[in-house]
Amino acid sequence: LTGVSVTDSFPAGMVLRDTSTTFIPAGCGSVTNTSGGPIAVNGGGVRFSASPLAPGASCQVTMNVTASGTGTLTNTTAAPLATGPVSLTGTSASAAVSVSSLPLISILKTANRATVNSGEDVIYTIQLVNSGAGAGSNVVLTDDLGPYSSLYLGGGTPFAFTDSAPASGVSLGAPQYSSDKGATWTYSPVAGGGGAPAGYDGNVTGWRIPMVGNIRSEGSFTLQYRVKVK
Repeated sequence: LTGVSVTDSFPAGMVLRDTSTTFIPAGCGSVTNTSGGPIAVNGGGVRFSASPLAPGASCQVTMNVTASGTGTLTNTTAAPLATGPVSLTGTSASAAVSVSSLPLISILKTANRATVNSGEDVIYTIQLVNSGAGAGSNVVLTDDLGPYSSLYLGGGTPFAFTDSAPASGVSLGAPQYSSDKGATWTYSPVAGGGGAPAGYDGNVTGWRIPMVGNIRSEGSFTLQYRVKVK
């Protein structure tokens, strides 16, 4: 086939994010705007032209778009055209994409005391808030304890989770621990570990908690844990 082209006028609210194009195979075609000129950021459509295609061959182009709103956007191309060996008209194609609002996650960490001596406890409070318009997924909290503290194990429950009202949409997942500054997360804390006092583990150098669920817009929660300064 020769003279293969297809015009794609984007739906309202969708524009080109940048002018990058990726062809598979490389160099198999070209892209212009719908009028035949150069493509530009925020352009509302493109025209794709392929080099001559042998029987069974194909040409694919990938481009980046962005949306100004949310909801389902359906992008429908015009019918593809070809000029040789005879004039041909193909069938248009459509693809729908669901655009969601983004979350905006912020974290505040505080301690219950400004100064501390060796052998004393510090209680840390972590507050996480989603102030964005969209829900946040795959939330993972990670904290580095450093070499000068021992984690309080709390009889097997080191972390106190307090949810917002109404509920944030997430709950506490299974904590994971590291004893090598985050190189691995397979350590199992034990009371007295690393020479710590009973109920504490001095080998823990960091923890992380994959939260279960999605945090809603305006959802929040707090997490508390305790360490003893070595």
